[in-house]
Amino acid sequence: MPSTVGHSLIGLTLGVACLVPRGLPTHWRDWLRANRGTLLATFIAANACDLDYVPGLLIGAPNYLHRWLGHTVLWAALAGFVVWLLWRRSAGRLPRWALPVLLAAAVSHILADYSDEDTRAPFGILALWPFSNEFMVSAQPLFWSLDKSSLAAVFSWHNIRTVAHEILLTLPPFLAVLFYKLRPMRHDAAPTN
Repeated sequence: MPSTVGHSLIGLTLGVACLVPRGLPTHWRDWLRANRGTLLATFIAANACDLDYVPGLLIGAPNYLHRWLGHTVLWAALAGFVVWLLWRRSAGRLPRWALPVLLAAAVSHILADYSDEDTRAPFGILALWPFSNEFMVSAQPLFWSLDKSSLAAVFSWHNIRTVAHEILLTLPPFLAVLFYKLRPMRHDAAPTN
């Protein structure tokens, strides 16, 4: 499964693409300070499916429930909706596209995990539960699997290479969207007769 780094970059790409106004290079810092909740909400929504680690952590087996019910489109949609409700409650007025973007960020987690090179049975995720009990995994994975068998494994060279691979896949789209958003808007000259 992709790490928090990969999921976060995917969510932030969606957030910047859909919720950040274009042409703010001189006011970018001010906009970020005033609207930091916008990008924080997409970050949280993009990672919400991994809350299924919590029960496993409490019993000393982090992967116990990971990739099961917390990795369904239904759970992702619910998580995106809850993040939207919490954000709306704390921020008041939200950008017009806030709810669809948070739902997309949450569902992007499912798509990224579906696109993972799963190396542990049962292979894949229960993406369509309760409509299907089938574990689903892409035949052509984009992401490499992280080793989470122990704390030492989490900080292994394999995982460092895996996260570097995720960054190579997810950072370019984020930077492209950011560059586009930061470019000043071109104001075309009035037509001449």
